[in-house]
Amino acid sequence: MLNLKQLYLILEDFLLLHPEINSVTRLAVKDYIGNRQKIYTNANIHFVSSSNGAKYITHTFLVSISDRLTPTSDNETEIMSNVLQISEDLFTFLADSYDYTFNKNVNIQSFTESDGDRTAGIFFQLNIQVLRSQNKCILPTETLFPFPQTFPIDFI
Repeated sequence: MLNLKQLYLILEDFLLLHPEINSVTRLAVKDYIGNRQKIYTNANIHFVSSSNGAKYITHTFLVSISDRLTPTSDNETEIMSNVLQISEDLFTFLADSYDYTFNKNVNIQSFTESDGDRTAGIFFQLNIQVLRSQNKCILPTETLFPFPQTFPIDFI
């Protein structure tokens, strides 16, 4: 079972090793927009939520990939083409694992933004499903609640 920190590292390591990516950040959207330390082309990974099922945990990440526009914005199509190729490389990488399941149905949305830097790019949500560890022997509760409980319990 992979935990959230390990999934972050898997995503971050792949993006850092991609030849088209110059920096990777882990910021919430409001912090990402105002961050002036980004080196473009930039990828940002933000954990959104987790949902528990009977056997699996599904973690959702918001990923954005962006680059700086020229002053005349004539490179927007080129940026979109590049960041879409990076996202396709990421999807191919994630689909080839035995440690987790990647939901390949991803809705990609484009954006252009002008908050200090004029940028263009894409964002999408990744859903990564990992097996839940359901072994009560590994619970760190030995000192709090010894297993098995003994009955009758005296509540007085």
